Amino acid sequence: MHICHLINSLEHGGAETHLLEMAQANTVAETDLSISVCAIEHNAPLADEFREIGVPVQNFGATFKFDPRSIARMAAYFRQTDIDVLHIHLPLAHTLGRLIGRIAGIETIVSTQHNVADNYHPITGTLEKLTRPLDTRTVAVSEGVRQSFSTPFHGSSRPWETIYNGIDVKSFNEAVSS
Repeated sequence: MHICHLINSLEHGGAETHLLEMAQANTVAETDLSISVCAIEHNAPLADEFREIGVPVQNFGATFKFDPRSIARMAAYFRQTDIDVLHIHLPLAHTLGRLIGRIAGIETIVSTQHNVADNYHPITGTLEKLTRPLDTRTVAVSEGVRQSFSTPFHGSSRPWETIYNGIDVKSFNEAVSS
């Protein structure tokens, strides 16, 4: 099974680091999963870390949000690549991934909400909400995140899953100590 993760960028950030940790765990586990990572925006300082653990990285090279050139590259990649699950992270990726993934014929699309709804820009939040019905499943990283999308403005008609975003305490302590 091939899982393609789509994220806004591969900058140093919470969702990006979490994705790297998931990829590292996948490379250690004995599964028949293959994963790849796609970044919409041009900045990708974590790309080399993914490649070092054997995870292919595709960068669509957007220089601004909704860059039509990067959208065309994403559409071509999704059509040409055998993707079983498109797992999307962060609001720009949610909106573009859902639309382009469905057009490209990807049957299973899972989005993970890493932040509370009120932190979204109003335009981004509206686009995210409008495209959410295209998800096969929507996941929140905490109960607080899930509840923030249950307000009348952000409401969701489909059930959500909450999968807590754990922290590798040992690695965190080592990083802080050095």
